[in-house]
Amino acid sequence: MSKKRGISPVIATMLLISIALLLAVIIFLWAKAFLDERIQKDLGGGPEPIESFCKDVNIAAEAFTTDKVVTQCEGILPQNNQGCSYVRVVNRGNIPVHGLEIREKASNSVKSVGTFSKKADDGNPIRTIRIGEDATIIIFPDPTDSLATRLIDTNDLLVTPIILGEKGTQYEAHACDSQFALEVPVKSI
Repeated sequence: MSKKRGISPVIATMLLISIALLLAVIIFLWAKAFLDERIQKDLGGGPEPIESFCKDVNIAAEAFTTDKVVTQCEGILPQNNQGCSYVRVVNRGNIPVHGLEIREKASNSVKSVGTFSKKADDGNPIRTIRIGEDATIIIFPDPTDSLATRLIDTNDLLVTPIILGEKGTQYEAHACDSQFALEVPVKSI
């Protein structure tokens, strides 16, 4: 007489649970690849989507241009003595500002997207400006853009703040929407 033995019900239950958990993890990892991880910012009240912080950014900006021969443009040596153009910004809000996106209002073309040229006391570049701090973005001459041109004092600019958020474990810059842009006239100096 042959005696047939199966697996015990406890072991069978453990195997079924293990297979179900393994399938759940595989489906989760597969679905996570399709979902875009959002940039978030946390100022102490828990992480929120970074877009919700744009309305709280409060900056004041001035744009300057000159076609005169200058020896320095906010600390940068001009090329070929063609003058310089820059935007100076002051943070009046409690959201740190990482940089600016600068557009010409008439053409809506991007003139510059940059971070600040201000340096800390130790000589390292400042990544953000906090409440009451000011900084400058050089538009021309731009050492990173050989096609940059000097601003014209008849143009107005749209200055949009760029704020820094977290995406997973990485920091990532986010340019606020155009509705949060500040209209700035260009002044000739």
